[in-house]
Amino acid sequence: MGKRRRNRNSTYRKQFHEKLNEHWGKDSKVRMRMLLGVDTEVPEVEAKIDGRDWRTFFPQPTKFSGFSWFEFARRVKKLNNEKHEEIVREAKNKAHQRFSEAHPSHQVSGSSENAKKHEDVVKDKTSAGKSIINPYKTQHTTNTAQQEDNNDSDDEKW
Repeated sequence: MGKRRRNRNSTYRKQFHEKLNEHWGKDSKVRMRMLLGVDTEVPEVEAKIDGRDWRTFFPQPTKFSGFSWFEFARRVKKLNNEKHEEIVREAKNKAHQRFSEAHPSHQVSGSSENAKKHEDVVKDKTSAGKSIINPYKTQHTTNTAQQEDNNDSDDEKW
């Protein structure tokens, strides 16, 4: 395809997109006319590109071409779901391996009941003997000016 043919095709493509945008903007024109109180009928977009109707300028693939977007989307969705499940499975396995390496005395099986019992035991151990300190909470956050004015009432400050 030469330079002239490419230029001609790009011109046709631009014309097609202009008409397509006009067609899509028809609803907004109708709504605008309703607000203004003018007649709401908007004429159909009629144009010819190189002697052909603008709607049929780019031919649609035939139904019997052997390609279906519905089937394609269904297959892609299935593949994405399988990939996601595999990633989740691998992440769980890695987490179990890390936990078993960090805590070799604990034997955690895959059942949810054993995992719940294990969580309860860990919570009981931490709450029974030790108090947990929140590292993000500051202990002494008082203003030095307030320390100096301990005798003053709140009414005088405001």
